Amino acid sequence: LWSVPLQQHAAKTGVSDSMSPGDFSQLAKSAELAFRVSFKGAIPSASERYWRGLVFSRFDGRSWTQAEPFDYYPDGKVTRWFGERSLAWEELIDRRARAITYEVILEPTQQTWLYALMVPQPDSANVGITRDFRIVNRMSISNRLAYRVSSHLDYQTEYQSLPSRRYRNETQLPTGFNPRSARLAKRWRAESGTVEAYIQRVLNWFNREFTYTVQPPLLGKDTVDEFLFESQRGFCEHFASSFTIMMRAAGIPARIVVGYQGGEINPLQNYLLVHQFDAHAWTEVWLEGKGWRRIDPTAAVAPERIENGFSSMVDRTEFLSDSPLSLVRYQNIRWLNMLRLQLDRLDYAWYSWVLGFDNEIQADIFKRLFGSAKPIRIALALIILGGLVLGAIAISLLMPSRSESNSQSGKAYRRFCRRLSQKGLVRKPYEPPSVFAARVAKTRPDLASAVAEITQLFQDIHYAGAEQDEKRLVKMVNRFKPRRRV
Repeated sequence: LWSVPLQQHAAKTGVSDSMSPGDFSQLAKSAELAFRVSFKGAIPSASERYWRGLVFSRFDGRSWTQAEPFDYYPDGKVTRWFGERSLAWEELIDRRARAITYEVILEPTQQTWLYALMVPQPDSANVGITRDFRIVNRMSISNRLAYRVSSHLDYQTEYQSLPSRRYRNETQLPTGFNPRSARLAKRWRAESGTVEAYIQRVLNWFNREFTYTVQPPLLGKDTVDEFLFESQRGFCEHFASSFTIMMRAAGIPARIVVGYQGGEINPLQNYLLVHQFDAHAWTEVWLEGKGWRRIDPTAAVAPERIENGFSSMVDRTEFLSDSPLSLVRYQNIRWLNMLRLQLDRLDYAWYSWVLGFDNEIQADIFKRLFGSAKPIRIALALIILGGLVLGAIAISLLMPSRSESNSQSGKAYRRFCRRLSQKGLVRKPYEPPSVFAARVAKTRPDLASAVAEITQLFQDIHYAGAEQDEKRLVKMVNRFKPRRRV
């Protein structure tokens, strides 16, 4: 219960302090938990849940990194810690709507930056807000950390003016890189009547011509040119980087923000789980009279990624295929998913106690979860439920059940497997259907779509109780007649 990942392991996962093409598509393969969030009141909509972590303003032609604080803010202190008096630059924030308050339990990262919604106001000791509206911890986070934040989702920041030094830094581009993108940006900006019209033209282009994929091709020296004019297939970092370059090349201040987007709601207790595959990158542009505004070019290409989450964008047999034993991968198996959420609910309650939330927060969490339950009861419940989950996984994933053997759907699925075995694609003993389907897809891409559809339907029937689809499965298997590869 109290284990902490080793530092060398932690360094392999999570958002890092730089961004290059391919970084976030690697994070998409990780089911590890990033943090949990409990809101005081309603959970904001998915389109509002942009968890701000780092701001990147320096670009060397391939990678984005943070700027040195003095380069951007030579006129004073850049971080205000909880409990200190407000600084002059905080007067540039126009917080319009009522604040929402929430508590975060962050997994160990070995870094100092935290995650929060815009515009954040830290409400925990040793936590501060920076001038680019991030929140940070005084020390690197080697254990789970609990902190409280208030955020104003309706805001304006630095809307009156942007100092000339800041303007130059936020429009900087390295020489000798991406000449085609720069020429196109200048031409389109000249043809557009307003900055807003130019921004919309670029977003419309992304919407029409570009494809969201977790397997983007490798890019060479001129990464943005190759992406915009050749591959046109990418993940969030490709869209954010190229869009930001198009803004800067047109003389519009722009920067990249990285963190997480969305998160999974645990309906058993109405709190949020944010995983590594929720990692995301987006753009902020500075508009005169409006200040810094978030623009997410990924939303123009794949709006369902923002509204429904990353898992909705990939085939179920491919989702977390590198982590076949992760419970998160089996969200489509209803009863197993409910066990996972129940276990996480208990784990969350236990850690809220261990991490030392103040008495008020502890009492509130335990009252909502267990009434008058004591920590010892929660510990016992975790142990018992953990055993049940492990047993359920062993039974469901390693042993064929009676229904799989005797039911109409089970017979159809075995016939499906026999047809594949006749073509040299043999299912291993006790191999889960989803793992088998992923293996077949890698070996025979021409069969991937049909195999995935049959496997998904079988799992819905076998695990989620969708018996009404048995006849449809039988018909699909009857039509499935794979040819031997030439």
